[in-house]
Amino acid sequence: MKNFTLLFSALLLTAFGWQANAQGDNCLAAVGVTPGPYTADGPATGAGSVNATNADWYSYTPVASGTIDISACSGPDTRLYVYDGTCAALVEIASNDDACGLGSEIIGTPVVGGTTYYFEFDDEWSTAGFDWSFIFTAAATPGDCFSSGSYDYVSNSTMASSLQSFVANTPGDYITLNFSAGSTETGWDYWFINDAADGSGATIATGDGSIIGAYESTTGEISFYVESDGSGLGTTFAYGLSCSPPPSCPDPSALTATNITSSSADLTWTAGGTETMWDLEYGAAPYAPTGTPTVSGVTNPYNYSGLAASTTYEFYVRADCGGTNGVSAWVGPYSFTTPGDCASSGSYDYVSNSTMASSLQSFVANTPGDYITLTFSAGSTESCCDDWFIVDAADGTGNVIASGAGSIVGSYESTTGEISFYVDSDGSVNGDTFVYGLSCSPPPSCVDPSALTATNITGSSADLTWTAGGTETMWDLEYGAAPYAPTGTPTVSGVTNPYNYSGLAASTTYEFYVRADCGGTNGVSAWVGPYSFTTPGDCASSGSYDYVSNSTMASSLQSFVANTPGDYITLTFSAGSTETGWDYWFINDAADGSGATIATGDGSIIGAYESTTGEISFYVESDGSGLGTTFAYGLSCSPPPSCPDPSALTATNITSSSADLTWTAGGTETMWD
Repeated sequence: MKNFTLLFSALLLTAFGWQANAQGDNCLAAVGVTPGPYTADGPATGAGSVNATNADWYSYTPVASGTIDISACSGPDTRLYVYDGTCAALVEIASNDDACGLGSEIIGTPVVGGTTYYFEFDDEWSTAGFDWSFIFTAAATPGDCFSSGSYDYVSNSTMASSLQSFVANTPGDYITLNFSAGSTETGWDYWFINDAADGSGATIATGDGSIIGAYESTTGEISFYVESDGSGLGTTFAYGLSCSPPPSCPDPSALTATNITSSSADLTWTAGGTETMWDLEYGAAPYAPTGTPTVSGVTNPYNYSGLAASTTYEFYVRADCGGTNGVSAWVGPYSFTTPGDCASSGSYDYVSNSTMASSLQSFVANTPGDYITLTFSAGSTESCCDDWFIVDAADGTGNVIASGAGSIVGSYESTTGEISFYVDSDGSVNGDTFVYGLSCSPPPSCVDPSALTATNITGSSADLTWTAGGTETMWDLEYGAAPYAPTGTPTVSGVTNPYNYSGLAASTTYEFYVRADCGGTNGVSAWVGPYSFTTPGDCASSGSYDYVSNSTMASSLQSFVANTPGDYITLTFSAGSTETGWDYWFINDAADGSGATIATGDGSIIGAYESTTGEISFYVESDGSGLGTTFAYGLSCSPPPSCPDPSALTATNITSSSADLTWTAGGTETMWD
């Protein structure tokens, strides 16, 4: 008889509707049983199948957890299935066919107290009845509180192969696993002690070498296992177990400190039970606890104030559970360090093959958010080969404020409240000792703008933009043609962002500076700049060009733009030629050499070529031998005509007596002559 898989069984259970036939012939009519011997009347039709409606069905609900044994070894050929779930959604947990001759048998299947289980017998070959027996074995009462033993792990041990598990006699009691001897192979084999019997949960301790010690679990469960390689082994583990009820006032845990400033910190922890009050001991490290609270009856979190900058502190906490429950044990210390390098100074010598990781020197302001300045009065790196970096984050990430090779002397300000420096060096000569000091200041009441730029640049105007330093909405500008010497007096005041700078000349470089106007007592920021930009425009340009052998568009492209975007631009060659038959010139209506080809050829390039896009370019594609003569050219521009010319004239549908004349409109016109 073929066995059916769990998936196939589940599909059949879902596919068939349940209808009541004879008593016990389907799941809904299952006969309730208790442990003992039984005689089944056999399938109703003798044509049974997995989950069939003509099988013999029974149900059982154990009062406690344990295992069940079902045996039908005498009699005809049978199959046996055990399910939990409901008749509408059965889940197969065990099945058997031909375990004992043609009979079926399931031994030691786990069951959970209070859960209903269904047993199904079917027989494809016979309707004959048969005898079967049913045994329930209750699970043993857990408890390893007085156990002891020894354990020797083997090569290639894993959690699955070496797990040793223990539970407290009374669920919820604390259980302690005490090793008096034992070790693993140091450096190769590792032991693990966890607070769950199945090896999961939290790891209480782990290590290699000696396992000697006492390890307590507060979950009522504890286990250990070994992960080993395939070579040497350790020594025999000797252990014993003990249990105790949980304390009336459990210890708090997970001590930490948050919101740390140079003068205060929030001390926090996790309650061990339902307590709402705690006692604390704390002080500057190294702190020796006395057992007498520094403060009593505090809540969680607790603000520890009056601290000194750049100082390490430690604290201990115990729960106050009140009344007869008393107090817990002291837990700690947890240590933390207040920030603050505003008055620090020092020196630093880097070494060969320095990296950020090996040479990083970090500093923070006493008050988070203050500006911090790192001033070097001496120091340098090897100018050819070693580089220094100053960054606005304590961990070496963030923005690079400055970098270089050679002298590091100077002042470097960070607006983030953090600053650091490091060196990347090679393996040879080193530089001179860095000598530095730090200072801090609150951020200005009117913060500098940043990220100056210019957009929408034409031959006569540009939009000047920047990023506000704070919440300001007004700014002052100074600007002019480069090189521009700022006076400190705004060219324009009280402008908004962006600002349109007009009246510019084509093909000219300009510079501008900006400062924030924060109003009232906040005043103005420092001037920031210059930012420089150049206006486009080749309308009055002229020049000459000699191409070379093996020229390509990429190597020979010459580009021009109109002063005013949208104007027509004309490129006029008064002289010049390529090698006829071998080298070719191209004139296109885009500055990057793409777009439409206005003209192309070999030999003479003399002539005027107009682009209606506001851009024009030329380039040469040549072979590796003879060259042409020098190109001499000039450019001119004009606004587009009010009525642009049509183009692309053609004739279609041509017959002996007629033709359709067509063209492309130059603008939006709809009538032509």
